[in-house]
Amino acid sequence: MAADDTEMAELMRALANDPRTRRDVVKAIKVHRPEMRFPDVDAEDVAAEMRAEMDRRRQEDAAEKAKERLEAQRRKVAEKFGEEAVAEIEQKVMPKLGTYDYDAAAEYYAATQKPAEEKRDVPHRPASRWTMPDYTQFTKNPGAARDIAYETIDQIRLGR
Repeated sequence: MAADDTEMAELMRALANDPRTRRDVVKAIKVHRPEMRFPDVDAEDVAAEMRAEMDRRRQEDAAEKAKERLEAQRRKVAEKFGEEAVAEIEQKVMPKLGTYDYDAAAEYYAATQKPAEEKRDVPHRPASRWTMPDYTQFTKNPGAARDIAYETIDQIRLGR
């Protein structure tokens, strides 16, 4: 059953007045008659473009803030551990943890590193036994007891 011109006109009028199909009808009309204006649909299109532009700007701002935050974290980690450690953190630790958070990766890195060997200013003095200090020096120099105590503690720490 073919539709005649009157039925097609009624159908187009119904589709154009239905809020669910109006936008599609207007799009189809503008393909053949781009100069025609439909204020309600045109206003919705402008509003949609503005929302899209605002969303794009928000995303750019959020990306820029995230980039700045990561750069600040990277600088802080570089100051603490050095560039060589930062490179290792970026190449090994961050992919392993699945994160881009420099602070978390640096904390993991620090926890997995061997502790640096402690350097002491105390010279090695091998002794097979300890000798008791001369107590007469304490009466002459009250600080001598403290000096001897620190020396003894250093020897104990060094395991001598």
